Amino acid sequence: MSGQRPQVFSLMSQLAKASGTPADRDETLALTTRAAQDAIPGADYVSVSVKDAEGKFQTLAPTGEVSLWVDQLQYELGEGPCLDAAGGEPIVHCRDLRTDPRWPHYAPRVVREFGIGSQVAYEMYSGDMTFGGLNLYSRQPNAFDEEALSIAELFASQGALALGHAATVTQLTEALASRKLIGQAIGLVMERYELDEHRAFQFLARVSMTGNLKLRVVAEEIVAAANEKTKTQR
Repeated sequence: MSGQRPQVFSLMSQLAKASGTPADRDETLALTTRAAQDAIPGADYVSVSVKDAEGKFQTLAPTGEVSLWVDQLQYELGEGPCLDAAGGEPIVHCRDLRTDPRWPHYAPRVVREFGIGSQVAYEMYSGDMTFGGLNLYSRQPNAFDEEALSIAELFASQGALALGHAATVTQLTEALASRKLIGQAIGLVMERYELDEHRAFQFLARVSMTGNLKLRVVAEEIVAAANEKTKTQR
């Protein structure tokens, strides 16, 4: 038996008993950014940028202090991919911040002060109204390939849903299903707890967050246990 499995299934049991109320906005965003950091190849830090009632930007659900600091640097300078995406550009992809000329004040500082090599920001919107952006940061240049970009787009949809705006929930699960183990684990949780795809994903993410375990590790334990059970029943 894996050393992590007892912890995973204990957490699943505890959370299943306490899962009568849905996650609030902040919790759902935190689950989303944490899972995005784990599932998107190349993502070292993730955050969400939104505008408050006064039109000022603020960061929600950062996965670490670096993402918070880097977001704040863009707000202070008034330039950067996260501001462009939150301002209405569907996707802003900077492959190499060392050479990209679009942000002459921001790019040199984020490389020098925080060691960020590449960055992606996705607009989060409802209809034609833009209200925020999902930010992905990597320490490596050219970190985000086509697979990473396609999955990130769907996490942006999940973030939009958490903020109460229209988004296609099933798209996120489809993206996660392309990551084989996570997709299998979602199916097993759906069957075990009679949840729909969206709630099954949230359940897995809560186990990950509560236990301070990577989403991939939680999925591996669930799938491994199911495989062992199938073998013993033969």
